[in-house]
Amino acid sequence: MKKILIVSQYPNIENLKDGMIRRISEIDKLLSNYDKIYLDISFKRKKNQGILKRKSLHPLYNLIDIIKIIKNSDKIYCHSLFNFIKIFPIIIFFKREIILDYHGTVPEEQSFLGNKFQSKIMNLIEWIMIIKIKKSIFVTNKMKNFYFEKYNYRKKLEKSLIFPIVDTTIREKIEMKKSNYLKDKVVFIYSGGLAKWQNISLMLDIISNAQNENYFYIFLTGQKKEMSELLISKKINPNIYLLETVEPEELGDYYEVANYGFILRDDHILNRVANPTKLGEYLDYGIIPIVKLEELGDYKEMGYEYLKLEEFNNNLVKKKSLKNIKLMTDYKKRHLKSDFLKFIES
Repeated sequence: MKKILIVSQYPNIENLKDGMIRRISEIDKLLSNYDKIYLDISFKRKKNQGILKRKSLHPLYNLIDIIKIIKNSDKIYCHSLFNFIKIFPIIIFFKREIILDYHGTVPEEQSFLGNKFQSKIMNLIEWIMIIKIKKSIFVTNKMKNFYFEKYNYRKKLEKSLIFPIVDTTIREKIEMKKSNYLKDKVVFIYSGGLAKWQNISLMLDIISNAQNENYFYIFLTGQKKEMSELLISKKINPNIYLLETVEPEELGDYYEVANYGFILRDDHILNRVANPTKLGEYLDYGIIPIVKLEELGDYKEMGYEYLKLEEFNNNLVKKKSLKNIKLMTDYKKRHLKSDFLKFIES
């Protein structure tokens, strides 16, 4: 059995709520035919805290261990530039096939967050990365095109695959216990964290102006305390919303009863090339996304049904989008496990 080194955190019950980790979990399932070892490099750990096939190592204290792991691997699968940065000073001395799963545009993300110096450093390392890697995996066509243009159609990028984030951990078609109460309500949902790019304050401002007896809001976030404080500060009636922290496999219960879902991303290259896990989940359940930016990944070209933020009003009707359900069904059929494995093994 071929050995593959996966440079990233290992997905487990504690971190699986994070969108990036869920992507890693989906890839993990696809690589079932490989002898896998996970390597999470951290400067915070001074000794090997790994067990069996999961290693958490310090790049200096455990340098010899890391070298041994690399030497014993046939391929290296690196999740995002963030993880490549941690290992590139070592792997540049080895002739191993490196596969990079981009996840996002890291230098541009740092620039968006105001970290200009970090963005410049990451651009430099990304340039080195493009030279070193053998295969590239992008989550959208837009992301692939962005990198092709950024690096002037460098031949190194020609061996690439578009493989979107399609989460299979959510149970399908489950009746939510609260559905009887909500059967006459127009249900809105937000699922995710409170990071800057989620525009939570804007979302709550919109909701505070649309508090009526026909609308019900569901907020699913791991930052329950912070979200509760925000809802109180916006004076949103507690009788018209439900605030929960749930496990990934429970999301289907809530998506099943939701009609509209908030995903308010700004017009930035980060969002135009992304493939938000949350958006795919919304579409999968026939939820109509409420968007600030329409061009999220490849979905607009695919013809998804959405509601512009400025069209949000007090007269929306309760409905599910059959168009979005079909779109995601076809999307999954086009991106099969067999295509992924063929690309990895070629």
